Amino acid sequence: MIASRALYNAAQSTDKTFLTREELEEHCESSVRNRLQVDHPDFKLIYKGCILRFPFTRCVSEIETFQANLGDICIASYPKTGQTMMGAMALMTLRDGDPMTFQTGAPLKMKVPYLEDAYPRNGSFVDPIFPIRHLKSLEGPRLYGTHLNATALPEQLLQTAKILFVYRNPKDTIISAYHFMLSGATVCGRAENLSDFIQAFIAEDGGLNPYFDHLESFWSRRSQSNIHVTSFETVVTDRTAATRKLGLFLGKCLTDTQVGMIVFQCSFQEMKKNPLTDCSQIAKSFGADANANPFLRAGKIGNWLDYLSVEQNEQIDNWVEHNFARRPALSGLTFQYEP
Repeated sequence: MIASRALYNAAQSTDKTFLTREELEEHCESSVRNRLQVDHPDFKLIYKGCILRFPFTRCVSEIETFQANLGDICIASYPKTGQTMMGAMALMTLRDGDPMTFQTGAPLKMKVPYLEDAYPRNGSFVDPIFPIRHLKSLEGPRLYGTHLNATALPEQLLQTAKILFVYRNPKDTIISAYHFMLSGATVCGRAENLSDFIQAFIAEDGGLNPYFDHLESFWSRRSQSNIHVTSFETVVTDRTAATRKLGLFLGKCLTDTQVGMIVFQCSFQEMKKNPLTDCSQIAKSFGADANANPFLRAGKIGNWLDYLSVEQNEQIDNWVEHNFARRPALSGLTFQYEP
């Protein structure tokens, strides 16, 4: 009964968002009007192995003082590897597959906020709005996400919260991140073309955290009973099985009907056409055309086959092989590159 009440509270906490849907639209517009430039004095910070860019650099003190509540659920992932998908699945699981989960209310990004996020207040980042402060004000279990390495998160959180860690093969991750950059996402760095982006990505000289550092930080903790590890490819290949495993980890006994509803509404096709789950507001905040540069773009395994040349593919293969050779903690990890 206590566990069920905790899960109910975690689901209900997502109804208390830090911004209304209308406020989010206004903040997206103000972000466009006040586009952040790379020459901002506080633009980039290396924090415990993570690259934080302004305004996310302002969140450090908030993260360091964040305390996880018993029953909290934290979704951890590298950018563009399945955070949105897993957030939707987790929320619907907590709500027993309720078909109205994404039909009304705030967008998914508001219901499952990031710890290291910030929004302009009155069109300015002088005193930004921090979702993490909103989370701190909530009692009981909460649902939230992060792209930070495990090394940058409070140890208390890593030991207390239920961690859902999802990863994706590096080739599709690179292609997805490259297209996100093309949409105007400076958090992914800047490159003239795909070749330059790949070079910066594997040289750890782009806008994102080093890929293998992030992967290793969570994979090395996979034996912890409070950490559930899955991959983008595992979920996409068999959403029904992945949903059942997620439900068991979260302590939910889902019926076949509930599982079916979660699988349907959290499918790429359904999420892409739903304005509450397509994350179009993220594209807008970067001044991008959400239709021309959708946040949810392909959502499949092996999209890299349409983009990488033979030379680029070999370059990434060599980089992957090098990292596995020098990181014994990654033992047992494999990547699925094709359907």
